[in-house]
Amino acid sequence: MSADLSSRLGGNATGIYYPMYSISELPQVLAAKKAFPNVPFNVNINPASGPGSAPREDITNAITQLKSAGAVVTGYVPTKYGERTIEDVERMISAYQQFYPNLLDGIMFDEVSHSSSEFTYYQTVSNYARSLGFSYIRANPGGSIDQVDVPLFDHIAIYESDGYPDESTLSSRTFYPQYSKDVVGFGATIHSTSTYDKAWLHMATKYLKWVYITDQTEPNPYAVFPSYFNQYLTDLSSLAETELSNGGQIQIPSWVKNTAKWWAQGEIGDSDFVNGIEYLIQHDIIKIPKTSATTNTENHIPPWVKNNAGWWAESSIGDKDFVKGIQYLIQVNIVHINYNTSMILSSTAFENNGTIPKEFTCDGADLSPPLSISGVPKTAKSLALIMDDPDAPSGTFTHWTVWNIPAEKSQFAKGEKIIFSQGKTGFGKTGYGGPCPPSGIHRYFFKLYALDTSLVLGESSKKADLEQAMKGHIIEQTALLGKYSRS
Repeated sequence: MSADLSSRLGGNATGIYYPMYSISELPQVLAAKKAFPNVPFNVNINPASGPGSAPREDITNAITQLKSAGAVVTGYVPTKYGERTIEDVERMISAYQQFYPNLLDGIMFDEVSHSSSEFTYYQTVSNYARSLGFSYIRANPGGSIDQVDVPLFDHIAIYESDGYPDESTLSSRTFYPQYSKDVVGFGATIHSTSTYDKAWLHMATKYLKWVYITDQTEPNPYAVFPSYFNQYLTDLSSLAETELSNGGQIQIPSWVKNTAKWWAQGEIGDSDFVNGIEYLIQHDIIKIPKTSATTNTENHIPPWVKNNAGWWAESSIGDKDFVKGIQYLIQVNIVHINYNTSMILSSTAFENNGTIPKEFTCDGADLSPPLSISGVPKTAKSLALIMDDPDAPSGTFTHWTVWNIPAEKSQFAKGEKIIFSQGKTGFGKTGYGGPCPPSGIHRYFFKLYALDTSLVLGESSKKADLEQAMKGHIIEQTALLGKYSRS
């Protein structure tokens, strides 16, 4: 499975499965995906109870637009619970590839048998689909499935009926907790339901990767979105934010939106955008969760990444959705970020991500904590230290700035008298000011920078002045995180 498809699937976030019976439904699907870009969308196209007898330009355009918007797109193949011949099923799979070469992400097998007696049948047709490049396989038994069949598929619809299934049904049919949602995406399609049950959705996302709820009725409950569609998309969007594993805070200067806008409108090229993003992340001007490159390497940026950049520039989507595209570019080795760091900042008073003892806070002696430094690059001319609190109610609060620290310095003692340059804190004074949160648990980042120069800054300088002076001079950086609560 490609990194692009994995990104559009959205990991563990629960998303919408939508069977698009008619091309006339395309505008409403695209509008919904654009309005809620962090909600995964799995859209199934069905030209004529299968691929039909010839390619259609409107289908080609629909697939392209859906994928550009960030949706996963599959093609419909009915199996009649294993009664349709393998040859007939493979003919339909082959037709999709012939009519829409390398466009569809996968195949949706409808009318899938509940019995393990058809294991070889579905193994054969699934393997055939994957051999043609359809790496995502959805199965719709519409109810329970034998567990032996589960590994054959990526998405299994375990409920298709009116009324909400209860938790015990979802738990048993998904074999909870044996499968992570990013390994096997179980789904439920619920129709003829006049009211939206928010509590049920929040419960169901524990078990379901895909869901569709509608007040529309048989024989085709999917042609029109339900009256409460935006309500549960809003809830899914909120839940997706929770599922997004940030591993750290996101900070992007507002002026970066101009760059994103120019790129989305074609005023700057891909290489200029990529080079700019690399520089901004590498120099800590943009802060995003650490993202590792995979073995997958892509040469082209998919349209959805550029679309996200344009929507973000217009403030139609948030920072996290823009960052999702940047993380994808890092994963596929288009954007290259060097995370290799041997420099370490630690403390004998608390572990990384641990609790800062009271004596180093405003509730105690307000002493600076002991710090140990190792692995400083040999080319470093000086070190700089920033301690700040990103959880302060009025914005990030500065607790300590120190610069022109000798590169060979290996530790700070508890409450050490600082003889190096220090700047003003958020308390309006020079020197260390310990944690003093007004409420709740706050995080305190001790950020150490190895610089290729010494800095010329006055003692009254603030954190912004220090950060500006360090631009273009940071060789390596590391951080230590401590937490503190007064309650």
